[in-house]
Order: sequence, then structure tokens, then C-alpha cells
Amino acid sequence: MTPQSARGARPAPPQGAKGQAALPRAGAKTASAAPAAPRPGGSKPSVATEWNAFLASRAEAIQKARSRKRRRIAMLLVFFALVLAYGPVQEYVFERYPSSGSLSGLFTSSVAKIKSVPHGIAQLFVPADEDSSDTPLASEGEANPNFGVMSLKSSAAILANADTGDVLLKKNADIQVYPASLTKIMTVLLAIEHRAELPERIVLTPALLQPLYEANSTMAGFLPGEAVETTDLIYGALLLSGGECAVALAQAVAGTEADFAAVMNARAREFGMFDTHFTNATGLHDPEHYTTVRDIAKLLLYALQNDAFAEVFTTKEYKTAPTNLNEDGRILANNLFARIESDSFAGGRILGGKTGWTYPAGQCLASLAEKNENHYIFVSVGNGVEADGTFYSLADARNAYENGILPVR
Repeated sequence: MTPQSARGARPAPPQGAKGQAALPRAGAKTASAAPAAPRPGGSKPSVATEWNAFLASRAEAIQKARSRKRRRIAMLLVFFALVLAYGPVQEYVFERYPSSGSLSGLFTSSVAKIKSVPHGIAQLFVPADEDSSDTPLASEGEANPNFGVMSLKSSAAILANADTGDVLLKKNADIQVYPASLTKIMTVLLAIEHRAELPERIVLTPALLQPLYEANSTMAGFLPGEAVETTDLIYGALLLSGGECAVALAQAVAGTEADFAAVMNARAREFGMFDTHFTNATGLHDPEHYTTVRDIAKLLLYALQNDAFAEVFTTKEYKTAPTNLNEDGRILANNLFARIESDSFAGGRILGGKTGWTYPAGQCLASLAEKNENHYIFVSVGNGVEADGTFYSLADARNAYENGILPVR
């Protein structure tokens, strides 16, 4: 070998047959061979392989998160759409199926529900397909077909002939509302029905009064320790909406107000008030204490059949008997008549009524009027007060009595 070849020549690759370069044997390592794939249980993947796997898993996680987000957004959009549609849908359902308290009521026969209800209050129990719109419903010649419920400011209202039970007009008559002190119509009716079982006088204890003071309940003004005649409590509950009178009567009838509420609910079912639930005797707000204006109309018509109730309901002013704490007695003025200048309206007059108010319920009114030698009731809830002090509930009642009923020709 020459010095030149010794300095610059590289070793010749091994020669195979016919002088070609030999292929590496299986498992043999050469400078140019690619790294072998790791065997199970062998060496760890390379950094590049792990990074690619991480990026792939990360992309998949991001895609899943985006899919979940899109689903949540879609669900929220559906929810808000249902919330916006709930009012109109509920009103439509209840107008089509007035005896149903929920969508499940669509599958319950309203006729079957009222089989046990005494006959006599006709149109308040008419089948849904015969009483389906907020328009005058009674026979021609009595209801004014041109009177629209849009003229009423009440969120829910109903006008009916008290002699026949025929509904003349209604607005949201079957939607759930809070009755506020219209509750005391039932409280007083039950007290009158149990009057023979009650003591002549009931002592108003501090324990009875204190929760009412704390709840800012309307009071008739009787004092702790005062022994009040039961009859005076009846008048105080209905005329002045006295919370202490209502609770005292409830406890006298049933032992506790909670037990009295159970009696109220049982009686409500007997009256066909299937969309009503009572939790107290006063009407103080409770989400589970609710009704409809149609149900209150049923209650009022039944109550007015009781002569003693009708007498109290139509009393403008009443003087209580002397008590151990008030030897002169008290003058109880009906809240309704205290708020109107005159009980007369075009063609008739208002005979009696029960007012009510809580913030969730708004101004409420259940009243009785006389026109065309007939008697009518008007029940409304969800009213406010005008800037000049006019109660919308009273204005709606006068409007309905004057314009919702045609004069005799």
C-alpha cells in the first residue's frame, strides 16, 4: 500500500456476491440504519413521539370541550325560549282546559272532576271547549260583546252572574295567582259554618299577635290579652281584613293554623277549587298559597249562599261589643267602601266586597253588585294604585259592572 492510499483512502465496504455492497443482517447495527421501534417492555418512546401524542390528546380534549360548550349554549337558548313561551302557552292551555292546574290536566276530564260539586253554578264549570277565550260568554242581551278585557288593568279577572253562575267575561281566569287577603273569604265562611262549636269570646294572646306584627300583617286593632266576641272577630276579619281575627278564628276551629289550612283545602275541593292550595288563614304570602280568579269566584258564590256570610260581606260599618280592654267597643268600616266615594255606578250599585294586597299579589278585590235586578260578582288580582291614589282594582270593578253588562232594553 502506498503512503497516499494509506492517508486518504477509507475502508471499502464489505462486498457481497458479484462485488455489490452487502445488506446489513437482521439486528445488525450500522451507522446509516434507522433506530429500531421499541419493543413492548423495552425502551421508552422518543421525546418527539411523546410530544406528538400529547398534542393529539390536547386537540381532542379541546374539541370535546367546544362540543360541550355548544351543547350548553343550545340548552340555554332552548330554556330561554321556553321561558318566553311559557306565559302564552300556559294561558292558552288554561283557557282551553280551565280545570287543569298543569299540563297533566290536559288528560283529566274536567267533567269527572266536578261530579261531586253541588249543582247551581253553571258556567264556572263549563267544559273547556265551551269557555275558551277572553271574551263575553253569557247569553246575548246580558254580556256586552263590545267590551274587551284589554280595558281592564287587572292581570287576572272574572265577571259572573251571581244568580246563574254564567261567566260574562274573563281575563287569565285560570292562571295561578296569589289571593292575599281574599283568603279570608274562606276563613270567615268556615268560622261561620263552625260557629255553634266556638266559644262566645276568644282571648288574643301575645303569642298569636307577635308573628303577625313581625310579618306586617293587616290588623283590626285588637290588643294582646283582649277577650273579643267571636262574632266581632268574624266581622273584623272580613271588613278590616284583620290578621289577628283570622288566626284567632282558625285556632278556635281547628286548634292550629296549619290544621285549619287542611280544613280549608278540603272545603276547597268540595267547592271545585281544583287549582287552589291554602297554607294559612290570612293570605300572607307563601309560594305554596295560591289560587285562580275562577276559583275565588266559585268560593264567593258558594259563600254568598250562606245568609250569615252574605250579611257580613255586605256590611259597610259594624260596632263591636265592649271588651275587657275597650269598654266602648270599636267601629269597623269595610275597607272597600272606605276607598270609594259612592257605591253607585251607571245602572246599579256595589253591595259588598273584600279587598286584599301583598306585594307579590298586587291589589285584589272580590265584590258583589246589583244591576238590572240581577246580582253579579267581579274578582280581580294583580292591580296597582294610580298616582292620584285610585285603586285599579276598584276602577276595574266599576268598569266591568258598568260596561261589561248591557243595560235592560
